[in-house]
Amino acid sequence: MRGEFCYSAAARSFRHSSGHMLIFLQETRLDISSTTIRDNVAGGKSIRYLVPDRVIDYITTHGLYCGPNDGSP
Repeated sequence: MRGEFCYSAAARSFRHSSGHMLIFLQETRLDISSTTIRDNVAGGKSIRYLVPDRVIDYITTHGLYCGPNDGSP
């Protein structure tokens, strides 16, 4: 994009002369590994908020990472 950008400190963003914006977001990184997920499931601990609900449903439906008599992540 050629043109000029104008920075807005209040919005923490740049606006291009075409009207497009670049917005900088701050995120919190979570230290989550697949090993942690598997260990939590195998240990009967919740993985809610660590993975999407669809992933929990898939793990539960397919009995992944749990013992033979336990089917809940």
